[in-house]
Amino acid sequence: MKTLIYVRHGQTVYNLNKITQGRVDSPLSELGISQVKSLKERLDLTHIDKVYVSPQGRAIQTASILVEDLYSLNIDERLRELDFGIFDGRKEYLRTPFLLFTRGMNYKLFKGNSPKEMIINSKSFLKDLEDNKTYLIVGHGCFIFSAVSDLIKKPLMLFPKNASATIVVEENNQYKVKEIL
Repeated sequence: MKTLIYVRHGQTVYNLNKITQGRVDSPLSELGISQVKSLKERLDLTHIDKVYVSPQGRAIQTASILVEDLYSLNIDERLRELDFGIFDGRKEYLRTPFLLFTRGMNYKLFKGNSPKEMIINSKSFLKDLEDNKTYLIVGHGCFIFSAVSDLIKKPLMLFPKNASATIVVEENNQYKVKEIL
C-alpha cells in the first residue's frame, strides 16, 4: 500500500489580491501561514517516509511550516503548477476549475501548458515512488486536481482549497481518496 498526502499551499498574497498565479510566485499571506499551521494540527505527520515539494516558493514555504526540521524537503520540478501563459501574474482572476472541467485536459491555457502535461509529469513522478511508503507532496491546486483526478479515474469532486490535504491510498494498483482535510 502507498499513501500520498497531497497538500496545497496556503493562501498567497496573489490569491488574496485575485492575481492569477501559476508559474509566477508570491509568498504566503498572514492568513495563508495561519491556514498551514491549522492544517499541521490536523495532519498526522509522524509516519512520513519522504517529503516532496514543488520548487515554487509558496509550496516550499508551506512545506517548511508543516514539517519544520522533522524531514528534509526534496524539491521536484515535476510538481510545478500549471502555466497560465499570458494571464500569469495579471489581475484577471481565472476560474480555473471551470476551465479544467469545460475545456478538457488537452486545453492549453492562453499560451501556457495543459493539464495533460501536468499529468505526464505526475505519472513520471509516481513511478519513482516506492510501495509501502507514505509521502507528503506539497504543491498547487491545478496540479493536485489533475494528478488525483487521473489517479482515481474521475474528476475530483472539489478543487483543492488553500492549505488543504487530499489523502490518496493505493492498494493493488487502485487509487482512492481516503480523506480530504
